[in-house]
Amino acid sequence: MSTLAFAETVGQAKAALIADSACILVAVTPVVDDWAEREGHTYWRADALMPENCFAELAQTTIDLVEAAADRVDTLKRGILLANPHDADISLRGYFHYLKANLDGYFIRLEQIAAALTILKPARLIAFRLPDEPVQTGITSFDKPVWGATSRLAPRVAEARHIPVDWLDHPGDNPLAPAPAAPTEPETLSLSPAAIHPSAAKPALWVRILHRLFPARQSGAATRTANNAPLLLHAQFKDLGDAIIENWVARGGEIATMQEFLDRYADPDSIQPADQETCRLLWQAILNDPEIHAMLTRYGVPLFSCIEGQWRTIVVDLFPALLSLQRRARQALSRRDRNVVFLAGGMVDSNYIWGRAAHRAGAPFVSHHYGGFLGYALLPMHERYDMADCDYFLCGGLESAETFRQPSPLTRWRASTRRARPVAVGMPWVEEIMQTSRKHAAVAQRGQRRLMVILNAMVGDCRYMGYVFPSELAYWRFCKTLIERLAIIPDMEIIVKPPLHSRYPQLRSPVEDWIRTLTAPNISILPEIPLRDCLDRADAFVTESPSTPLLHLIATDKPVLAYIDREVYRLQPGARDALRRRCAVFAETEADFLAETTAFAKQPRWSTTPVDDDFLYKYVIGRGQAAQRAVDFLFAAARRHPLSDAALDRISHGHTGQEAA
Repeated sequence: MSTLAFAETVGQAKAALIADSACILVAVTPVVDDWAEREGHTYWRADALMPENCFAELAQTTIDLVEAAADRVDTLKRGILLANPHDADISLRGYFHYLKANLDGYFIRLEQIAAALTILKPARLIAFRLPDEPVQTGITSFDKPVWGATSRLAPRVAEARHIPVDWLDHPGDNPLAPAPAAPTEPETLSLSPAAIHPSAAKPALWVRILHRLFPARQSGAATRTANNAPLLLHAQFKDLGDAIIENWVARGGEIATMQEFLDRYADPDSIQPADQETCRLLWQAILNDPEIHAMLTRYGVPLFSCIEGQWRTIVVDLFPALLSLQRRARQALSRRDRNVVFLAGGMVDSNYIWGRAAHRAGAPFVSHHYGGFLGYALLPMHERYDMADCDYFLCGGLESAETFRQPSPLTRWRASTRRARPVAVGMPWVEEIMQTSRKHAAVAQRGQRRLMVILNAMVGDCRYMGYVFPSELAYWRFCKTLIERLAIIPDMEIIVKPPLHSRYPQLRSPVEDWIRTLTAPNISILPEIPLRDCLDRADAFVTESPSTPLLHLIATDKPVLAYIDREVYRLQPGARDALRRRCAVFAETEADFLAETTAFAKQPRWSTTPVDDDFLYKYVIGRGQAAQRAVDFLFAAARRHPLSDAALDRISHGHTGQEAA
């Protein structure tokens, strides 16, 4: 009779084999996969039992599930919240992106567990008791541990199938990447109650920049200009770059955070005890609702306990703050004495409230997401995240805007959900990299060639579905194979650029551990440093994703070797063709990429002169002067909202906002 054990840590794998030397191991994380292979054990990889390209269809299931759950909570909310003409604003739908991403991580592990139990048909399961600690400490998918879900879920699935479970104490190790020696300030990933009431938190980077540039602009103390200048209101979410700020002010506009706008135009307010009580009542209704618990059950396993911490934070802690914000936002917008335009990234949390309040007040709300994928590679969940319940969405180039003219069917937009209209202004930060990195067009020759291999973050249980993450077990193996092949090529230095471990917890990479055991003088690991700050350290780059690092690389004039696995990602057809022309190597299968990259590395001279920038202009920076064009558009939106489709098209084609309008 066979015994099965899912191993997330090497300690778990060893303990399972001590308990039963004939135990069938399933490696869940890269470190276990690496250890089991090196030790010569017979084992299964989780992605061999459940290929991860099968998750694309399941991603649509979780979209529908989150929508249905939001509907149900809205139904429970009626009659519980105090009378409010706009109580539809207070909804789980304002956290769609976070809810789906969190749920996806559990669904991925559930599918792997169910497939293993179905295929391997064990008579017993070895399970591990993990420490009794919260599985969710915040509202984003990155606020839960990157490992542990399989250890918690596997015995539940086994018990639902009447498979006996033998329990062992967890050995105490973990599969995490080591913390960086000198961590840098992490990028803000989500909003929190402190972001709605920021006096309790350190201001975000953008806010600190603004206060350095314009020290007189303080909450509640802003002076009004004589010319009634339009006001650009932004969220403390992400730094768009100084150029937009400087251009807006140079044009005569004013700037304020959304909190400063409230302090200027709305009465003081605070979270009301009555709101807190009604939200606690709503939470009790959710806890006791059989329909929600039935929705969140799969393979006979109730999942509500997995997501309970996230949902409780939203309903009990954030909903009362949003009710306060909603009241003040309506008041401030009704009292404003000038045109305003909102600019924020991510239509979640307080931005969701502001977007809906601005719409009722006739004020434009502009969303942005200056990162990878969008406009040239399909990313259904992020489309919902960036374009729901706002008016305009800032895109890169014309083809990027064209991609968003109509929603992808995979996003499953509801007809009742307002969707932003795209406008192509370009990405200022990519344009800045292009301007600074192309000062010297050098050709790398034998004896001085440096190839940088950029590694992706492995976020384990925090992954979500929808053409965005490869199998981490397949990924680390690909990286090791690639570096092994390149290492034997003479007269070339290989610089391995790991992800920034200070951003969020990540799984340990066997590739980094393996490199540190080598004595090869031509292979090195770059320390914790942002990619933008080390582009000058290499003569060519290797990347395996259409994510944000790709935009850094194509902004340079250096060769880019891109592996975009067609089983994982979905490029727009035009983007694929343009990217193929830009890259020195472009491949969509591992075999092709390894062969073509090896051939490229053996060339005596590396060069992409002249650089084909068709992809860069069509999908990323547009017609140039991105910051100025963004400000032109924002001025036009502030003064003439709603802009016609024809006006947006003219702006996208390079006309100034005034000319377009």
